[in-house]
Amino acid sequence: MEMSENPYLGPASEPVTQLSTPRRFTLIELLVVVSIIGTLCSLILPAIRTSRPAGLRMECLNNMRNVSIALQMYRQSHGGQFPPAYTTDEDGRPLHSWRTLILPYMDDQRLFDSIDLTRPWNDPVNAAALAQIPPYYRCPAAGLSGNLTTCAAITDLEGRFTADASTQITDESEQNIPRLLLVDLPIDRAVPWMSPQDAFVHDLFSISAQSKLAHPGVVVISHSDGSVSTVNAESFAQRPE
Repeated sequence: MEMSENPYLGPASEPVTQLSTPRRFTLIELLVVVSIIGTLCSLILPAIRTSRPAGLRMECLNNMRNVSIALQMYRQSHGGQFPPAYTTDEDGRPLHSWRTLILPYMDDQRLFDSIDLTRPWNDPVNAAALAQIPPYYRCPAAGLSGNLTTCAAITDLEGRFTADASTQITDESEQNIPRLLLVDLPIDRAVPWMSPQDAFVHDLFSISAQSKLAHPGVVVISHSDGSVSTVNAESFAQRPE
């Protein structure tokens, strides 16, 4: 007689799998990993330090290029004339900078419309606009705060800006010798972006590698033909006789 299964016995237990103990790194293996990480850091960090200044310089060049393009657009819309370095009131007192006048050509019409051009740039009625410095007027490497800019025009006969007067030029006059138009001044010469303050050519001759430059050793410039580049800071000190 076959014996029936005992109904009180549970199902047969499945064999228990023994969990293996996780393998631990040996001291030598850890030292090898740390050494590899250290080697990678020594290779990557210098590249990061090198690429960041280059990236900031490229951003500064792009800012200067956009401002230069806006000036060319202003010129085309005003019969070949660049804007005056600044406007004046009836008594000849400076009111507003060229940086304000080209705002519509930088797609900043709203900011331009908020400025009362009949009042001085630093009049309380223009305080809100003064606090809104457009990013293209600020060098990203300068570390400036507030409303300061180092983007300046050359404002004498050797440049293309004159006080309270537009400058008429022709394409033919610029084909051979484009004039210096804009310069990124040393950080300690920064001015409020709406102020009618710029630079004379003789001011450039004091710039050198020892100047407090946003980009050590080089200066970002723009010419009247719209070209933008960097030049060695020492070249400004080599004034021709």
